[in-house]
Amino acid sequence: MSCQKGLFLDLDGTLADSLDVMYRVYCDVLDEYQCQGSVEEFDMLNGPPLSVVAQRLIEIHHLTISEQDLLTRYWQLIFRQYEHVQPNPGAVTLLKSVHKQGYKIGVVSSSSKHLIQSWLHTHNLLNWIDCTVGGDSVSPGKPNPAPYLHALKITGCDAVLSWAVEDSRSGAQSALSAGLQTAILAADPAQLWPDGVCFITQLDDLLKVLS
Repeated sequence: MSCQKGLFLDLDGTLADSLDVMYRVYCDVLDEYQCQGSVEEFDMLNGPPLSVVAQRLIEIHHLTISEQDLLTRYWQLIFRQYEHVQPNPGAVTLLKSVHKQGYKIGVVSSSSKHLIQSWLHTHNLLNWIDCTVGGDSVSPGKPNPAPYLHALKITGCDAVLSWAVEDSRSGAQSALSAGLQTAILAADPAQLWPDGVCFITQLDDLLKVLS
């Protein structure tokens, strides 16, 4: 059995301070079809792969567009906006520290692998990352455990010794189902979360848990 420890982080809203951008894209997409979005609906759709989000938006808002066309438009807007996204506070400190401690580090996200790697490269974070698993890397996506199980397989990490950091309920369910210890990055942990998670308000707060 492997004794390798791993740290696996979601991208949007976790490693990347991107939720405002993703919400703006969500609103812009719906606005193009004369539909009104809401924070509650956006939060409900946070976590699953974008293909699932597109499918649900078509169903909820009765959009007269194919899932593939909506998905293509969504990605166009995301790539246009994502260059402005910065790492969340504490991200660099956390990555540097766990890298020195010998952890394998992965990004496990519903975003595309190309977007993940491009963003990591832009912010000089790629050298610390051992694997990237995007929504286009494995199926099914979150909340299924498949994305995290794939990351564990790639890195050779032991799930029991490893951690995931998430900001969505579906992401937490995915990580917990894969057997990972799971931290939630949340300013307000009042909402209903799966049992067994711990809460942090800044990424490098996790170092207190890992020490």
